[in-house]
Amino acid sequence: PYTAAAIASICFNEVIGVVDGNVYRVLSRYFGIDTPTNSSKGIKLFQEMANECI
Repeated sequence: PYTAAAIASICFNEVIGVVDGNVYRVLSRYFGIDTPTNSSKGIKLFQEMANECI
C-alpha cells in the first residue's frame, strides 16, 4: 500500500495519503486510536484518515 500510494501521489498527482510507520504513530496518538496498525481494519482506517487529512 505504501509504494502504490507514493507512486500514485508523485507520478500521477493523485491526492492520496502515503502511510508509513511514522504516519500510523502520529495519527494513532493524535486521534487516540487503539486499532492495531497491522490488522486489515487498522490499515483501512489509517489510510482513510490520512486521505481525509490531505
